[in-house]
This record gives sequence, structure tokens and C-alpha cells, in this order.
Amino acid sequence: MTLVPDVASPVAGWRVWTVADRGRGPELVSPVRPMSWIHREPATATCLEGCAACPSVECRCGLYATAGLAPLVLACRRGAAVLGCTALWGRVVEHTDGWRGEHGYPLVLFVMSGLLLDPVSRIRSTRRVTSAVRHGLPSGHDHVTGPETLARELARLYAVPAHPAPGLAADRLRGWARSGGQAADAVRSEAADGLAGRRLGDPAAHARLARRAQELVDAA
Repeated sequence: MTLVPDVASPVAGWRVWTVADRGRGPELVSPVRPMSWIHREPATATCLEGCAACPSVECRCGLYATAGLAPLVLACRRGAAVLGCTALWGRVVEHTDGWRGEHGYPLVLFVMSGLLLDPVSRIRSTRRVTSAVRHGLPSGHDHVTGPETLARELARLYAVPAHPAPGLAADRLRGWARSGGQAADAVRSEAADGLAGRRLGDPAAHARLARRAQELVDAA
């Protein structure tokens, strides 16, 4: 592994999230350590072992992202519902198959299946819907949401492209990771290279990423 000096331009890598609803709408949550990636705020890594600088070469702390899709198959089978390409910046540790970063924010998202809320979120969501119906009020989000609805909500809340991709079911991801490898590389490359243009509102940059994302969905 290699410690990369603080990077001004982010690196882009793949990762997965579960989804939780804690009263602010659907939020992306890291599947291993239940840390929320708050809407429109950079996620910042902290170390449970007390490393002064996070991530540290000597530790496993940091925000994880991979160069390819294959390392994510197991996490998806354990319940992750959203696959995405994320930016990592600040202090970055490079590994053979990816990176650990200090700061992160999603660049493009793919909703692989129905909304998989964690158990607490399911209970809260069900109670909210039940109470609203009882009082004759709009129920808001139900606790079971299709990929189209969830993708639309994530795109609105995080202000990044989000695509429904029900064909990317976890039990098929291993084969798709092989067949869609080139398409995934193209998405990751465009997500990073076109970031400056998208921030400036360049329609061509947005269109390029949308085209690469659709190619990846089609590969499934």
C-alpha cells in the first residue's frame, strides 16, 4: 500500500451502501460501519482506533473504494442496495485494488434492487405511514420502494445522477462484474474526468456520464 500526498483532484472508485431513513429521507449508509453519508455534505473518515491522521497506512481506517466491481460482490450479497462511484480526496492510501480516503462524496449511483431499509428505519417508516393514514395525511415514503422511486429521491437529495438498475441483483453481480468490467471502467473514468465540467453545468459533461451509466446498466 502507498500513502498518496493530499490530493486536490479526487480519485474515483466503486463502493456500495445500504439505505436508511432517519427522518431526512433516504440516506446512504456504509455497510460495514453504519456511518451515514449525509446529503450534500462530504463524508469524513474517523478512526475507531484513534489514529491521528485518517486514513493511516498502519490501520484499516478510512472511506473505502475499489478500482473494479469484483471486490464488492460479497457486500452486495449481504444486503447493500446501492452501487456507486464515489470521489475520495484529502489524505488517500492506495492499495492494489483500490483506495482508502479521508473525505468522500458520491458521483453517480445505481439502485440495484428495492429499497432495503435497516430494521430501525423500517419500523420508523411503517409507523410514520400508519400514523399519517390514521390522521388522513399524505403518507410520504413507504418502507418498500422500487428502484425507480429510490433513484429519483437519491438524485434529488444528493444532487448527483442516480439510475434504477434492477438488473444488477446481488446474486447476478459476480457474472455482471466480469461482463461489465469495461463499462464500469468507463463510468469511473468519466465520473472523475468530467467532474469539473459537471460542476460548471456543462451539458456535454452530464450527457457523457449519463451515456456511460446507461451502457453499464445495459451490460447487466
